[in-house]
Amino acid sequence: QNWIGGSAINWIHQHVVQHHIHTNDIDQDPDMDGGILIRINPKTPLMKFHIVQHIYFFFLLAFYGFSVVIRSLLNVIYGEHFTPMSVLLKAHRVFEVF
Repeated sequence: QNWIGGSAINWIHQHVVQHHIHTNDIDQDPDMDGGILIRINPKTPLMKFHIVQHIYFFFLLAFYGFSVVIRSLLNVIYGEHFTPMSVLLKAHRVFEVF
């Protein structure tokens, strides 16, 4: 994870802790948030452009890797992704940034 621009600390918090504990729970699984452009969660407000998201999704997919790197860095800097990171992860996150 760290060698390709991501963050092992962020992966442990976001995927292992949050996603695997709350898999597909529309209120607590962070993977159920597609942002404004992709509507995954039925509680997300429906916009007119979501009707064609099956078409523009593949264009957005080309930028997904960049998005993960930027989000991982911000999550490690701020110490949270939907919920605060555990004390153990926060102790190690300083090594991720520097």
